[in-house]
Amino acid sequence: MILPSLTYNDVKLAMAELHDVYGLEIVWQGDSVAEIRWHGGVAIAQVDQPELLHGSHVGHGWTYVQVDDPDAHYEKALANGATTLGEPHSTPDGLQHGYSTHDREGNLWTFALYRFSQ
Repeated sequence: MILPSLTYNDVKLAMAELHDVYGLEIVWQGDSVAEIRWHGGVAIAQVDQPELLHGSHVGHGWTYVQVDDPDAHYEKALANGATTLGEPHSTPDGLQHGYSTHDREGNLWTFALYRFSQ
């Protein structure tokens, strides 16, 4: 199993945003660590601890979230206060369609549908 890990200065506020704005499930594992869940996938979120993690990692993550309908997800995120990096779009090869945003501490999130080539 591979678990991406994101660090935050204010993990509680960041998790509230990811839940309220983007609809991700948040499961707390104590006061400063949470699991971010979506359709069987899991990422770990924790308070930044530069002294333990070889420096600060706030705002250095990129998480890809597979969604069934990127356009509908985008509209719902906008309605919930999201600021995105542009409208949903497709890659030149047509295999991916979606949009990206930064969370409140600078991590990049992409919500997209990836059509695996046959």
